[in-house]
Amino acid sequence: LIYVHGQYGHATSVAQELPFSRLASQPLVTAYPQGIDDAEDADCGTGWNVGVMGHDASTCDAAAFTQTCCYETCRHAGLCSGDGKDANCGWSTCLDDMAFLLELVSTVSEELCIDLNSVYLAGGSNGGMFVHNAYAQAPDVFKSVNPVYGLPLVGHIDVPEKLTETSIYHFHDRSDGIIPADGGFAGGWEYESADDVLATWASLHECDEKQTRLVTPHDGGRRNAECFEHANCKTNQQVVKCMYDGNHGDWPDRGQLLLWLNGLLDG
Repeated sequence: LIYVHGQYGHATSVAQELPFSRLASQPLVTAYPQGIDDAEDADCGTGWNVGVMGHDASTCDAAAFTQTCCYETCRHAGLCSGDGKDANCGWSTCLDDMAFLLELVSTVSEELCIDLNSVYLAGGSNGGMFVHNAYAQAPDVFKSVNPVYGLPLVGHIDVPEKLTETSIYHFHDRSDGIIPADGGFAGGWEYESADDVLATWASLHECDEKQTRLVTPHDGGRRNAECFEHANCKTNQQVVKCMYDGNHGDWPDRGQLLLWLNGLLDG
């Protein structure tokens, strides 16, 4: 399982907060990669290249200009010329993080005995947005993808046909003011909704059009977690959304629900 931290995040911190391998009821190798901060002037922090949506002038308005950054790699790629209004709505690095991710999978598979048919990708916030870009760029690599309070920017839902062997489990807090589950503008950027993203997945997998409740052993709890699915997928995959009380950055637990959905934790 690969977990990708959010903007300004650090791998060591999330490894302590989300101890997937320790919680899993079967052997599990977890990797927590570290994003890079190559911003030249304004500090937008460590993060991940989210692909073409990271520099699309149609995805933000002037309210975002106090938070946009032109990273060194993006400037060299001609995607921005400065911070603020000159950043082309940019706020993340342009390093080749997809190559890094795939090299990570290759290196771990060479050094450890892992099942390449059981590679799970998860990430929160900017890391969740990276998950959406990763499955679009490498649709035949992951058994499941697990974006957490992270959504594509408007106009950037991309669900390739090759994802028919991949399940998606989306996790989102109900009161998110940074990346709202219902999509729309927040902080100057406009996002797609979780329901629209999952409807696209459901269409690919030929699942039920409407979502229905998916009962799990981890329902309720201190954050009142509940999950919904587009059931009866003809591909035998799952398209699931789990909601819980909280704000951006909150989890329903320490990772148990994600592990259970992926078959990595007994009930």
